[in-house]
Amino acid sequence: MILTPLYSQHLASAGYDEPKRLLEIHFRNGVTYLYHEVPKDVFDNLLKSASPGSYFTAAIKHVYQWVCVGNRGKQ
Repeated sequence: MILTPLYSQHLASAGYDEPKRLLEIHFRNGVTYLYHEVPKDVFDNLLKSASPGSYFTAAIKHVYQWVCVGNRGKQ
């Protein structure tokens, strides 16, 4: 999965696996989450958003099932 850097206070990068509809988000604190069954347009809108953190909170955070897959510590 190719990760795209995000210009956000809390989000570091995001990647998307279209066949699996899987969104991967890396946070600046080192935690990584996978969000399941995310439509491609949600990922595209995250990348285009003027405020990725606000978009994430409004459109992804409490909308899609997620799993925490890692914590590398503070970046």
